[in-house]
Amino acid sequence: MPGARFIISTRDGRDVVASLNKRYDDPEKSFARWVRDTAASKSCIERGDSLVWRYEDFISNPPDSLRSVCDFIGVTFRPEMLDYHEKPVIWGRQRSVRTEHSLRRWSLVNQPITDYRGIWRTNLPQGMEERFATGEARELMTFFGYGH
Repeated sequence: MPGARFIISTRDGRDVVASLNKRYDDPEKSFARWVRDTAASKSCIERGDSLVWRYEDFISNPPDSLRSVCDFIGVTFRPEMLDYHEKPVIWGRQRSVRTEHSLRRWSLVNQPITDYRGIWRTNLPQGMEERFATGEARELMTFFGYGH
């Protein structure tokens, strides 16, 4: 798409896989999805005109992180943007039937900024941590600035 700009949000892959595994209950499927999605994000970044927005940076400093997004898209940052959770939105309004997934999304969209960094330390399936230290997973973790 000519002229398109992309905001690529990223998060420590170990945390992503731990989170996905709660949904899928399948460590291999969770890992494969993270690799596929993250490789696609890397490819988009390499084409240019993208902003990498790291979850960990947002949690560490929400105003500066959001300001960088605003600058990228040409919108003036206002501190009250961080008060979004005070006026909840309805997720999946077009659906007449609420699913467990849509209810979960609604709760996530409307919660205050919450620190989920490092959940992998207790929630990553056994043996999965080593998968991030080799091959394509290691390359992706390094590309996005995550240590091993």
